[in-house]
Amino acid sequence: MSLDAHLVLARFFLSKLRVSNINQLRSWQALEDTQATGAQTVFFNAALGMATPDLAQRLPLYDANLREYESRLARRRKEFAGFKYFQYIALLASEYHLDQLTGDPEKYVDELNEFQAADLHRAQFTLPDLRRLAFYLATGAGKTLLLHVHYWQLLHYFKAGSKKEALTPEAGFGNILLLTPNAGLAEQHRQDLERSGIPARYLTEVKHNPSSVLPGTVLVVDMPKLRDKRAKDETETEGLYYPILGQANLVFADEGHKGTASLDKGWRQIREWLSEKGMLLEYSATFAQVLKSGEMLREYGKRILADYQYRYFYQDQYGKDFQSIEANPGDLNPTAEEEAALMGGLLLYYVQLRHYLSLGNRAREYNLEKPLWTFVGHTVIKSSKGKEGELEEDAETLADVAKVVRFLKRLTDDPQWAQGLMAGAVTSVEFIGNSNPFAAHLTELQTQAPRQLYYEVLETVMLGRGALELHLMPAQGEIGLKTSGAREYFGVINIGDTAGFKKQLEQNLKLAVGENPLYGYSLFQQINQPNSPIQVLIGSRKFVEGWSSWRVSTMTLLNIGKNQGPLIIQLFGRGVRLLGQNHSLKRSGKHEVKRLETLYVLGLNANYIKRFLETIQSEDINLERIQLELQINQSALAKPLPLPRLPENFVFESRTLVFEPDNITKPSVTLAARISVLENQELVSQTAGQRQPLEPKHLAMLDWVSLRQKLLIYARAERIGNLSFSTKKLQQVLQQGWYSLVASESDLASPKALEQAVLAILRKYLSEYYRRELNDAQAREILPGKLQQEDLETHYEVTVPASSPIILAEIKALADNLKLWQSEQVAPIPRLYIDPNIKLEAVYQPLVYETKNTSLPKGVQVKPAPLEESEHNFIQSLQRFWQVHYAEAEFASLKLYLMRNASKKGLGFHNKTGFYPDFILWIEHEQTGGWRVVFVEPHGMEREDIENHPKLEVFTRLLPQLSARREFQEARIKLDGYMLTPTPASRIPGNESYNPDWDRMAKETHLLVGERGDEANIRTIILGKRQN
Repeated sequence: MSLDAHLVLARFFLSKLRVSNINQLRSWQALEDTQATGAQTVFFNAALGMATPDLAQRLPLYDANLREYESRLARRRKEFAGFKYFQYIALLASEYHLDQLTGDPEKYVDELNEFQAADLHRAQFTLPDLRRLAFYLATGAGKTLLLHVHYWQLLHYFKAGSKKEALTPEAGFGNILLLTPNAGLAEQHRQDLERSGIPARYLTEVKHNPSSVLPGTVLVVDMPKLRDKRAKDETETEGLYYPILGQANLVFADEGHKGTASLDKGWRQIREWLSEKGMLLEYSATFAQVLKSGEMLREYGKRILADYQYRYFYQDQYGKDFQSIEANPGDLNPTAEEEAALMGGLLLYYVQLRHYLSLGNRAREYNLEKPLWTFVGHTVIKSSKGKEGELEEDAETLADVAKVVRFLKRLTDDPQWAQGLMAGAVTSVEFIGNSNPFAAHLTELQTQAPRQLYYEVLETVMLGRGALELHLMPAQGEIGLKTSGAREYFGVINIGDTAGFKKQLEQNLKLAVGENPLYGYSLFQQINQPNSPIQVLIGSRKFVEGWSSWRVSTMTLLNIGKNQGPLIIQLFGRGVRLLGQNHSLKRSGKHEVKRLETLYVLGLNANYIKRFLETIQSEDINLERIQLELQINQSALAKPLPLPRLPENFVFESRTLVFEPDNITKPSVTLAARISVLENQELVSQTAGQRQPLEPKHLAMLDWVSLRQKLLIYARAERIGNLSFSTKKLQQVLQQGWYSLVASESDLASPKALEQAVLAILRKYLSEYYRRELNDAQAREILPGKLQQEDLETHYEVTVPASSPIILAEIKALADNLKLWQSEQVAPIPRLYIDPNIKLEAVYQPLVYETKNTSLPKGVQVKPAPLEESEHNFIQSLQRFWQVHYAEAEFASLKLYLMRNASKKGLGFHNKTGFYPDFILWIEHEQTGGWRVVFVEPHGMEREDIENHPKLEVFTRLLPQLSARREFQEARIKLDGYMLTPTPASRIPGNESYNPDWDRMAKETHLLVGERGDEANIRTIILGKRQN
């Protein structure tokens, strides 16, 4: 059985969200583009809506904790934009696990055993099992940040739990250890911990003076330094006799799959021993590649709490896309064909680099770094003469690296040969053997003359013309690569035995290797620096040691070991890392950056690239992509269709905003949920609190200096740091009672609880005030514009598992038959087509949808996302209404155009929520030439309050202000918007003041409820307030 079948602990927690697989929570991705305010994450309402009663009761506490940790990371790490949905789920799982473990561990063990009772072959959970956790996440999914949050969570629950002895039977953790496979990763982790504000030191630095370690310090060590025998003189070795650390440690283990291969034999036993009476948390992207035996599968099935392996990561559009190219040199002339394969790789990289340079400053918009060409060698072995834990290349790897150097030397020495080979790569049918795997990727080079292309490649990739020069560099293990005509080094060879490699080059290639002893920097360390000239990295050692970079774009595998499955997954994962637009970690899908959001993986030996592909495909991502073109309504685009547009130079964050509170903003805060998190108490009874104002005696208990400092930190973390506020103005909010607080008298008697209540009120007030000011600024500066071609979606990208050949054939048939695709059908892809004959035209169609009764085939995914049920129902209701009424007198002069708004690239309102309304409905008055532009958002409201709702605020505040502007009136444009909710009105928080006058609710809040009926709601959307 596979590892997936054994993941009992992960499935148990997912069952608390009423799902069995994280795929079923994929819709939470959309929340990543919204902005959290106050003490809740953007995922809170979604989680609360799915949670079982026991999880729902504790969820406000868990979520508030995670919001606090999210804010800590945002304050410390500029690139951190909030938790991704899968990170939130993993951290919510650990909140639940630690709370149950330190609350009622015996009950928790019983629940787990009852959950898996149906499978008699499973081993029973015991309490010690629950002190062993593992996290199975793809490389690039943020395991390091999760580790940091787990550190905070464990310290919190050790202090807060009523049965903290469940974490360790000792009085406390003896040490907090972070174990890594090598020194490179140890240094990387130490730096990362400090960036997050977590104290960290090397274990070997403090082994002789443990009293110098501050409480809470993480001691970082690479595993090869831990020994089971004492040295004669411990002061003369970097190693450490690990039994002196005891067994009651909190242990974090990176690359948690390590422990079975010969290179790291015994490592697993060491970390198990060190955490025998403590806690062990392991992290890996490759558990499935090493856990093969039944016993290990069962054991880790009880440990793995979060499963977000590479197949989920890729299918969710995170990371780069990838293209793999097999280059299979034959037996007759292997050297020539290897050189041809290297030339193909060089041109692929050149095209990527050219695309990047042509983007200029736009590359920053997508957070794209300059491409890097990497060569990854055969394998590494333990050093025969280096320090403990050091690795070196084997002879086969050195021979492979020499082949690359030989190719680069011939490239610079023999222009005629190089130009002929370039021409073959671009145009020849039989470039390597009887095929050419590169030509399809190099079509844009077909118009360039070989001589022009050759010199452009030299100057772009190698930074200049002239002979190849190699220099031994002062930094250990580095050989610099440059041309004689260039000032800068374009590449670096990073290997262990540079002296031996120099000798090999001089003997076999007759290539002199010089020295540059005065060069003051490490070439390798420059790679991640801004404006780095290094464009080529050769050697596997740094990849094995965990080096990470956003730059890797082309990866050439040099005889990667046949049995190196975990290494292959790691290498691949590091290559597909992508920071993404708005730090999303995702591919944008835009054509202009498609090359740069793709990793090209090349192999010089078909056997090895085949093994690579088999390893990747074992992660179930063997998918085929099919594009289904949308029918664009060109006559609608020619109208033109008006839209409000922000000037490109609108940057609100750079403006200084002075805080002047008023009674328009009135945040609502329930004290109980906030205090219980911070005072570690049980959830307060819902009947305990009531609305009441803070009195002068309460305000006198507050430390306003500390409060203002905490609010300044909050403002920076929430990216509203340009809001300037004084203590006096903050006090005014409380003195005037511009808030709603639900609390009990006993709550207000606690100074700590009172401070948290005031912080919650003022944080929420500042966020809502800032959003309102931002909306007002937009209202002053937005101008009338029109719909452009680039605002539209042009196609659906459908991914289909290759293991579903029938479905694949059916969808390919749709791509080949546009008439069939551009019609209303259900199979194999449910799609909706709007009939234009009733003066209702779609800007583009068809629209793919999923409902309770109609879904996509299993494993098939569509981007952009299909319409949800509420969105599908809106279109159906609109069509039915218009079919009946379009010829009536009040509608006869109207013509309607409908467009599903493109997510993140269509029309959005920059109001700190990332609000892109789902639909835009244009209503043209054919007699007057005037337009009503209505934004429609089908949206559930069960967990969201009407009051101060950011999306409703756009409809009720921003759009009326724009419509009143002279520019819009002269253009005869009126803007309006409505939220259409399927949630029963009685279940919408804040409905009390309107019940049962739902027409007044529609008029005042622009929220349309089902109780009004579809007919009334659609009439309101088309005609506006006069029909409310």
